[in-house]
Amino acid sequence: MAVVRCIMMQRNEAALLEPWILYYADLFGLENLEIIDHGSDDPWVLSVLVRYERRGLTVHRHFADPKDFLRKGEIVQSIIAEWDRTRDYDFALPVDCDEFIVFCGGQITSDPGRIHFYLDYIRDVDATFQINRTLLNVPDDPGFFLPQAVGKSLIRRGTIVRLDNGFHLPVTIHERRLVVQLGIIHLHNRSFSEVRRFAEMKLATLIDVADHGARSNFDGEGRHLLSYFEMNEQFYLWRYARSPAVYLPSLLTHFQGLGVSLSACFGREPAPIEPARCASGFLVRVPDADGSGFTITEFEEATYLGRYPELGETAPWLLAHYLDTGYKEQRVASTLPARRAGAWV
Repeated sequence: MAVVRCIMMQRNEAALLEPWILYYADLFGLENLEIIDHGSDDPWVLSVLVRYERRGLTVHRHFADPKDFLRKGEIVQSIIAEWDRTRDYDFALPVDCDEFIVFCGGQITSDPGRIHFYLDYIRDVDATFQINRTLLNVPDDPGFFLPQAVGKSLIRRGTIVRLDNGFHLPVTIHERRLVVQLGIIHLHNRSFSEVRRFAEMKLATLIDVADHGARSNFDGEGRHLLSYFEMNEQFYLWRYARSPAVYLPSLLTHFQGLGVSLSACFGREPAPIEPARCASGFLVRVPDADGSGFTITEFEEATYLGRYPELGETAPWLLAHYLDTGYKEQRVASTLPARRAGAWV
């Protein structure tokens, strides 16, 4: 079985730190996890780090300078290079505290057996691997995710050359790039107050977020976080509530099985859709044309590709294509009938 070493940098991630540790320890083993603590001072976070460190987790505490956040890629690259000299492993997986790897081929699953089966399959492939499938959680709506084409890194042992701060575009010794059938569940969207708090914490040494003029002129690292200071909570929730999304109840079940609090991760307990029929695909919801509600249907990749074979050449991810443009074009995504699911909340 492929050995994967996983690393991330965090600061005061009280809600997601332990879920991250539990998820990746179950997947790769606690001894293969390393956390760069970027100057945490939250008592709960510090206690979690110590508790799991005693069980085999590696914690780096000497990167607490605020400027270290701006060279996260360089720091992680140096640690991976050290692994190459001292460790026997197959892949390095640099992620953030709110990112969880899944298998993302014809199905989307967090099942460890399916993930490892695929990692074994690509273990001897000479390429720069790219994870291009991200599922962003819908705030205040546990179990619903927005498919996005956002790159992340999976790096074979002994191949790293350069790593950017977001781990989006790794450079290795291999010129050939291969998009792998893995994805990232991205729990970036927490409660509005938490999102703002973390954005302010990350930007604290770079800009005064209370200064509108400074926000308007800022174009440095972390500028994407400034949008949270230009909106209120109502708009924050509204812009996602009307977006098409895929429903992944199995991920919630997996988290619960690990002892993870769903309310801590997602802001509240989920309200399941009944019936959650996902035998040959997965459930998706798409907004009605008049904006009054949404329709739930089952997306079947084989059905979609069979009806529109040209998409096999032009759409790198059929699910994302359907939820971006396919439903607007009234393309058929399933052999089963769709059903209306009520008004927006």
